[in-house]
Amino acid sequence: MRRTSTQVIAVVLCVSFVFYPVAPAAAQANQAGQVTAAIPRANIARPAGQLPAELQTPVLWDDLVTTEPRGRVRITLQDASILNVGSESSLRVVKHDATTSETDLVLTYGKMRVKTQKVGAGGHFEVRTNTAVLGVIGSYWYVGSTATQTHVIVYEGVLSIRNINPAILGTQQVFAGQQAFINAGQPPTPPNPPKGNQFQDSVQETEVGENLPPPQPPKPPPVAGGVPTWVWIVSIAGLAAVSVAVPVATQKNKNPITPPPPRRGCRKCD
Repeated sequence: MRRTSTQVIAVVLCVSFVFYPVAPAAAQANQAGQVTAAIPRANIARPAGQLPAELQTPVLWDDLVTTEPRGRVRITLQDASILNVGSESSLRVVKHDATTSETDLVLTYGKMRVKTQKVGAGGHFEVRTNTAVLGVIGSYWYVGSTATQTHVIVYEGVLSIRNINPAILGTQQVFAGQQAFINAGQPPTPPNPPKGNQFQDSVQETEVGENLPPPQPPKPPPVAGGVPTWVWIVSIAGLAAVSVAVPVATQKNKNPITPPPPRRGCRKCD
């Protein structure tokens, strides 16, 4: 009798394990976003193995996204932020929580153009490279990373940058129309306008289709870090003076003053 009862219990346990619903591994992991464009090929590495970064492939927390030569990939995060990753790049999506507005990325090497949504209160959008930490406040920008240098260009909004080594003091705010460099072992360089083809190259090297519109050409920043306010005041005052002077001069030309006839000389003066 005892043997029969033991057999029945064993059968019940086996059946329960067979029919117990097991959630897929992908469903259990936190999803950061998905691939929305890839040319010609990129890869995603995760503990379960490597898979191609094809259209609509989910991107999970801690996924390592790499691109091959001439390869590029676009990742749309859960909060609609867009990451355009250039060729020969390595990006780790450490975390992206749209609910708490917390994002942590690591660009070990390569180039990336980012269009971020506004960061909510108490949240952050942070990108780390080999030499820098970038803090984002709802903006549109570019970052290039090598082993010894980080290059940033801001198209819209503001980017806060500092050296990744906390012992190296100095934080810079980079505004729209500016660029800056963070070299290993040094504080960030003072922001300055992009030179030559730097602006165009940053766009072309991270282009992955048409969903992410190209940024507008850089404009002088209207706040700290750009042209001082007094320059704008003097310029406006100068324009106002010219606008007043031109009509007056024109009016004078319409009614010229006839010069008096020359005076006749006298013998005493001669």
